[in-house]
Amino acid sequence: MKRYLKYYFLFSSFCFIFSESRGQIVFNKAYDYDSTNNNGFAVITTLDGGYCVSGYVSNPIYGLHIVKTDNVGSVIWVKIYDLSVAGDQAKSIIQLADSSYLLCGQTKEINIV
Repeated sequence: MKRYLKYYFLFSSFCFIFSESRGQIVFNKAYDYDSTNNNGFAVITTLDGGYCVSGYVSNPIYGLHIVKTDNVGSVIWVKIYDLSVAGDQAKSIIQLADSSYLLCGQTKEINIV
């Protein structure tokens, strides 16, 4: 069965909707954390068949937000890089051959390494 991933990034959370080729929903998941804003920008399929979402969180902390899920959307891990700068966002993500991840985004702070 071929699956299709639809994802929606809402104001304060993001969700996945997985459907099969005829449009029937296989499952859906919503993700919300203790933050005013949990926004995703990119979703990739990972080498293990799961998914990874990159984005940002804001209020009370500000930072880059990465969520790794398995193939049915269950959270495996969450990483927030607390940069304490409003406007830091992980806009895209790729997985490298060694299974590490590379993020690309923006920051308002010029001295972040």
